[in-house]
Amino acid sequence: VLQALRRYAEAEPLCVRTARGFEASLGASHPDTATALCNLGSVLHALGRTDEAEAAYRRALLSRKASFGEDHKATAACMRNLGLVLRAQGRADQAEPLFRKVARSQARLHGEDHPSTFASVQEHGEALEALHRH
Repeated sequence: VLQALRRYAEAEPLCVRTARGFEASLGASHPDTATALCNLGSVLHALGRTDEAEAAYRRALLSRKASFGEDHKATAACMRNLGLVLRAQGRADQAEPLFRKVARSQARLHGEDHPSTFASVQEHGEALEALHRH
């Protein structure tokens, strides 16, 4: 709720507590832990703490890949968010392959003509443009 209200500074300690709690009780590779880490990454990104957001997203992505595989919507969402953080850090070279994977995954999950696929293709194109490879 705090995140939706853009009250990120208030949301951050709650997200940290939730992620730690899930990790302690369910383990680092549990899907609920990954979701908590993704939420934490989102809050940290909104607060401009991109290094910490990147770390949270990377941990969550490892878990989601192990739990669901590459072509799951939860994995794709986490991969996209990691790409957004990397792009915000000026690391389009590292974001581009993530956006490419997300675009392919969205096409397989939803079809070529789905809005999620269009958005993913656009983000991939923006990363390519930042690399001057359009």
